[in-house]
Amino acid sequence: MKKLLFWSILILAFLWRIIGIYPGYPLHADEGMSYSQGMAMITEKTLDAHGYAYAYAYPNLVPIINALFFKLFFIPLSWFWFFLNRIPELIDGVLQIIPSQLERERIFQVFILGKGGINPLYWGRYVASFFGFGSVILSYILGKKIFSKNVGLIWAFFMAASWRLVLASHLDLPDIYNVFFLILSMIFSLNIKDKPTIKNYLFAGLFAGLSFNVKFQTFSIIIIGICYLYSVFIQKRLNLPFILISVFSFLLITLIMNPYHLIQWKTTYEQISYVAMKYGMGKKNLYIYPIFYLYYYAVGVPAVWASFLGIIYVIFKKKYFYLILILSPILSGLYLFAYYSGGGFYTRNLLTISTFVLLFSALGVNFIFEILEKIIKNKLFLVGITIPLILLLYFDQIMASTLVVLNYKETWNIHILENWLSKNIPTGAKIAAHSNVPLPIKDVVRLDFEDGISFSIDEFRENGASYAIANFAWATNSFYWWMGGIPQKYQLNYFNKPVDLLEFTYQGIALRELSESAIYLISNSWQAPDTTFVVAKIPEYNLIDKSEIIYYDFQKGTNGWKKSGIAWEDSDNLSWATEGLLLEAEPVLLPSTRWESPVHKIEDAKGFYVEYKVNSISDTKNIKGAYIFVSFYKNLEDAQQSVNRVSVRLSERKDADSIWEIKNLMGLIPDNAKYMTIGYSSYDNVKTRNILSWLKIYKSDIEVDYGKEKIKPVMLDINDLFPNSHGNL
Repeated sequence: MKKLLFWSILILAFLWRIIGIYPGYPLHADEGMSYSQGMAMITEKTLDAHGYAYAYAYPNLVPIINALFFKLFFIPLSWFWFFLNRIPELIDGVLQIIPSQLERERIFQVFILGKGGINPLYWGRYVASFFGFGSVILSYILGKKIFSKNVGLIWAFFMAASWRLVLASHLDLPDIYNVFFLILSMIFSLNIKDKPTIKNYLFAGLFAGLSFNVKFQTFSIIIIGICYLYSVFIQKRLNLPFILISVFSFLLITLIMNPYHLIQWKTTYEQISYVAMKYGMGKKNLYIYPIFYLYYYAVGVPAVWASFLGIIYVIFKKKYFYLILILSPILSGLYLFAYYSGGGFYTRNLLTISTFVLLFSALGVNFIFEILEKIIKNKLFLVGITIPLILLLYFDQIMASTLVVLNYKETWNIHILENWLSKNIPTGAKIAAHSNVPLPIKDVVRLDFEDGISFSIDEFRENGASYAIANFAWATNSFYWWMGGIPQKYQLNYFNKPVDLLEFTYQGIALRELSESAIYLISNSWQAPDTTFVVAKIPEYNLIDKSEIIYYDFQKGTNGWKKSGIAWEDSDNLSWATEGLLLEAEPVLLPSTRWESPVHKIEDAKGFYVEYKVNSISDTKNIKGAYIFVSFYKNLEDAQQSVNRVSVRLSERKDADSIWEIKNLMGLIPDNAKYMTIGYSSYDNVKTRNILSWLKIYKSDIEVDYGKEKIKPVMLDINDLFPNSHGNL
């Protein structure tokens, strides 16, 4: 039975890692440190290659591994495949069996490396998937070595099905190699404790060095250090010559891998210093986001709780050495990424932590198994209970990993978009689109889709656009602020993504509104990230008739408008004066801060029309200020709490030119909406002072013209609109 389970786990691990490599995830810029640097080592014939801009900031192990696989396997295989597909040309003499040097170089560049040198990218990803698969095997070996076959099997399954590890195995980034070599290092370091021979000390140092040379991280040094200390103080084996041999092998492999890091030490220092600055090294401030991410996504809530049970199990078994050993990469990783630096923002750095948390999870499940084993004597029945329990515990991870392979079997979204646009958008159309959106349409006019210039339907229309295309890889950049190590007040109020605040940011409102006028959506499941694109038709609004419902004169008071979106902040920039409702020019942490109207019940109206007098003042030129928006709700309770909004309509932003203007906002009322509120906020709270003098609400008869386009409103996935990590990677 255990052998069958073992092979089943390996088959699943292999399939989860190999399927979807091609087409896979679009090119990740950081993959250059692996495949591009490895390819450069081959073409430049040196370890001092220049395939990646920050080659000296990272060790050479991963690019060397890539170079070896390319040189010994992928390039020979590609040459063989090239000639195999051209046998008729060889027979006819059109192609020579031994081409000239010039022809060889041409074939190598065009056919072996592929268009734009794309083939090495996929070779590298296959290499990464191999090491991801190897990590599953190593987890079984280590789990069996220090505990039991059962623990090894459970941990191997958790590793096999781990969504983050499956995703990491589809990109040629150093992180999956980091997991592989850290587990391998622990296996060989443990040999010091079990059998303190000179060979074991030598190999322990060697593999600790290999692990260190993946990302210059010291987890393997801590692990081997714990084994040294155990050998010296618990087993009373000093073995100083052996320890020196181990240290020597560690230093030797590091030197062999990175000779030019020493030779070019100034460049190495500069690049490592830059990366350290980027990661915020030395900040020494509690950073809750990495812990949140591990809890909800990288490990998953059920598995995290199982890991606590696993810790209890190890203590109960009095295996304190293994408790310290397994905790060491977890605690040192949390110290590094959740306190000493901001590196936890890049969640792929957390894979080594999640790997060993999953070992504790496996121990927790095994603890339950051992308890059930004492109660249930029928082994077949026992297994029949335990396996469904494990599957239920890890269901979300299993489904997420499956979504990765299913989504990555499909063409890149950007190519799907190009094809759709070329067939469906008329020639000469005026399209609001960021420069990173492809527009393969004849005589197309590209207009601004920029955060500080033009970002909403009314602003696009004002600029003359008839269509807009939102690229979420760029348009969602303003939604990462909550991940950025914001301070303890936030951490005391949220151990989750603050969706209720993000929904009321300017960009959140604008993208929600745009999606209601969508004519096309291309998107992956958020667990298999690729760029989401929304194509929208810009509507024309025509006012037929209106009748006033209510008039707010803010020169006489707040008229029941309340402060909202302040959350945990002690202060805000919202105030009242005889001028009207004010949004002062003050640094405000939360972009959801706003004035909000009383709730209005919608009666006998198909449309609305809002007219208001506003001014935005700033010393900075060409800056945007105040805007209003109308939120619609199904019931009174939702409207009062500003949750479960069913639709939203957003005004253009007022230019901060110190000129009073009377503006308007109109639109249709959704059929399922019964209540509405009006929000008043500022795009730039730091540099603009905004005044709302009065506001009138009308029920109205409105015509909305989308031309000949058929609108297909989309409800954006909350994890796609508001990512759980940077790019959901």
